[in-house]
Amino acid sequence: MTVTQSIDKFVKDIDTCSEAIDQSATSLNQCYNLKFNDTEYVTVRTSVYREALMYKRHIYPDTIGFVENLRNFFSDYINIPNSNVLVAMLPCHVNDIKEYQIQVDGLRTSHNFVLGRLDNLHTKIETLHSKYSTQSSKSKTKRDLARAGSAAAMTTGALVGSVSATVVTTTTYSVLGVPLLTAVSVSAPITWPFILAGATIAGLGAGMAVKSETEQDKAVMYEAAFVAIEALWSTVSNLAIIISLSSKLLDDMAKSLSGMDRALGRARDMTIEDAARDVYFRDVKSRVRGLIAACDKFISSKDKLERKLAAIDEYVPHSFEVDWKTQLALCGE
Repeated sequence: MTVTQSIDKFVKDIDTCSEAIDQSATSLNQCYNLKFNDTEYVTVRTSVYREALMYKRHIYPDTIGFVENLRNFFSDYINIPNSNVLVAMLPCHVNDIKEYQIQVDGLRTSHNFVLGRLDNLHTKIETLHSKYSTQSSKSKTKRDLARAGSAAAMTTGALVGSVSATVVTTTTYSVLGVPLLTAVSVSAPITWPFILAGATIAGLGAGMAVKSETEQDKAVMYEAAFVAIEALWSTVSNLAIIISLSSKLLDDMAKSLSGMDRALGRARDMTIEDAARDVYFRDVKSRVRGLIAACDKFISSKDKLERKLAAIDEYVPHSFEVDWKTQLALCGE
């Protein structure tokens, strides 16, 4: 894939990911307001929302910071008058890209760590849901189809919101540092068609409120827990895909710029290289404003997402947070 193709893909998919993140964070917030009085359910619910808070505190700020750095890097192109100036800046650009690639590797590891923990929670919730629901196999089929993003296999109109589902390939996640984002196609932003989203979530809460504690339907509770874990999974996965898109873009740029640098060092007759360099500069510069706008839109969504996550008032014991951070650090070693 060329640099210009990578830029076009980044601009298109970061916008789709941002919309999907907003939708999934909304459902995550709605599920948090469902207060079912069941000890087993409360334990599972607490685990889900503690993971959300840990991501918000320890990974999301670095993710936003990285996109800000990427945006500032490309903004330099706006002020470069011609390809001769670009050539003079090649060593700096190549070094900057290497630094950003290191940041990408760290963020990829961090997101894999969280996705691994969420996958373990997903398995636990599914076990509990199956225990209480005679419809567990049907629900599981719907969830698996949605996680695969197979719009054709879902009932028409099942998708919530304006973002269409796309085909996604996933694998079983590992907690400790395996580069699993290679198994999530960077061509496919993940949109989860929330089966219990919006008014249905509100209806669940209203229906359960009129029942006594002993009558509360545990199958419904764990269906709500499923929506919460899938909403968080979708949020983190789409942020991870943005990191993967950035990685691909940086890799393609590194190859192109390094190739120019080597050509300058070995050739006296630069007629061919000059022409190729001019085409590269013109094509990239023509797309930079769109890329910067896409980054700005994503960065501007920070306050909205943080407000939604701030509404999660879950107590996190100090010992839990220390252990979580220790495991995250081990992933990076």
